[in-house]
Amino acid sequence: MSRQEKTAPSYVKALAGISGGVIEAISLQPLDFAKTRLQMDKRGKYKNMFDCISKVSRREGFFALYKGLTPLITHLGIKYCFRFGSFDIYKKNTEKVIQNAMCASFIAGLGSGITESIFIVTPFEVVKTRLQMSHHSMSDPSEISRIKYKGPVHCALTVVREEGPTALWKGLTPTMIRQGSNQSCNFMTFYALNKYIWNKEIGSGKKIEAWKSFVNGVIAGSVGPILNNPFDVVKTRLMVQGNNKEYRNTIDCLSKVSQIEGVTALWKGIVPRLTRTAIGQGIAWMTVMKFVEFWEKKHEI
Repeated sequence: MSRQEKTAPSYVKALAGISGGVIEAISLQPLDFAKTRLQMDKRGKYKNMFDCISKVSRREGFFALYKGLTPLITHLGIKYCFRFGSFDIYKKNTEKVIQNAMCASFIAGLGSGITESIFIVTPFEVVKTRLQMSHHSMSDPSEISRIKYKGPVHCALTVVREEGPTALWKGLTPTMIRQGSNQSCNFMTFYALNKYIWNKEIGSGKKIEAWKSFVNGVIAGSVGPILNNPFDVVKTRLMVQGNNKEYRNTIDCLSKVSQIEGVTALWKGIVPRLTRTAIGQGIAWMTVMKFVEFWEKKHEI
């Protein structure tokens, strides 16, 4: 009797996503930290990603680069759990209407990205971004740096108390645009690379080496950030501002940043963001694929 492969259910892919998110967060937190500082740098304080990491390490201590790690780990773990699980559900339902796996991957990725931005990404990123910008003044170089937030829970409670519960969803619109476009490109590209480069279809039972999944993830994870970095800059600016609002909304922020700082300012932080996202997706996809392959091997019939 020939063996049949059993495709991993959605909950297994969700659990695989958690493991990928945790490993990615721990490995790449300093790059995410540098991205946030660069995007908020209106005075040219940092020359580049390496200069930012170096200066922060000297002035605030090496472990300052890991500010916001707790919400990032929680954020990525829950986000990837939700992303891979919901994507699988969206894709199965989409394929009932659209008989094209690549198009279904694009649409399912778009839906998964938008949904995760509403329920998970935005509030966690507001907290993470506020923590990364604490002990640091980008608005007035003469102001003595101070620590406003003692930790992620204190940060969230302070934001709610001072600015209202909806403040945890500041930057929701650009976050939805960013996450939706990221995941539609991510899943579609990963599927295409697997099919046309490595001749692997989802659920086919074919195993590929870990390095191939890593390379696929790096490439797939690079497409979205290159296209949508302006919305990531806007997201960061909107999330950081308190009650004294410099920007009214997404369009106003895009317009002001372009006019005051130049169009190229909309691509601030692209190097650490692209580096973190691309490598992070490589790590995440490699972990997820190996997790799923292990499950499928244990459940061969």
